[in-house]
Amino acid sequence: MYGVSFPEGQTIIVGNTRVHAPSFENALISDIDGSREKLAVGEDRKLSERGAKITAFGMIPFADTIFQITLIYKGERENRACFDMTLRTSQQVPDFLIKRLLPAEIDARPIQIS
Repeated sequence: MYGVSFPEGQTIIVGNTRVHAPSFENALISDIDGSREKLAVGEDRKLSERGAKITAFGMIPFADTIFQITLIYKGERENRACFDMTLRTSQQVPDFLIKRLLPAEIDARPIQIS
């Protein structure tokens, strides 16, 4: 799990997925690859499963995994949309690698589960 935030209203590209999340009337309109859903604070959105191949130097296979992301909207803070993000993968992917795959506009911090 991660606590993530990104600029509210800005389109972010993660892999081959476009994410746009403008706020509207105390809620957020999550637009993921053209599929829009309105989220109030505390509501979640589960993205469809996707595949990812991770390579080193563009050719050496490192990981091949199926992943699914669930986002729970936490609100807007300082013009940033904030979420708790759960990332489930079919194969273990190291945390440092996940953070390197996210664009610089996304602030992602691991959440400790007790």
